[in-house]
Amino acid sequence: MGARLMPWFAYAIGDGKMACYGVKTGADSFASFMIDTHGVTLFLNLTNGSSGTDLKEPIVACEIVEYFGNQGEDPYKVAKKFSYLMCDAPVLPKEPIFGVNNWYWAYGRISHDIIM
Repeated sequence: MGARLMPWFAYAIGDGKMACYGVKTGADSFASFMIDTHGVTLFLNLTNGSSGTDLKEPIVACEIVEYFGNQGEDPYKVAKKFSYLMCDAPVLPKEPIFGVNNWYWAYGRISHDIIM
């Protein structure tokens, strides 16, 4: 696997199983994961804009969440189960949300007729 940072959560698939790593929503830090041949690494950015970080102990920057799918389990279903574990109180819309990015083909000129 390539060594790149993945913000908030990361998935790894190997030997027919999926492993999920993340942090619960509402973390007091910016979290990024890296998965490589040495394992899983979590990086936490505790900076606080123009204010200093209050380093009172214990430092509680985030709550780590792990989930491991079963052999052969559908990756979409594993990711869905894991997502529920990361957020205890989701704020969900009352109606479906949809949208379109037309900048690269209509350059901002959009109308109902163009979309239909």
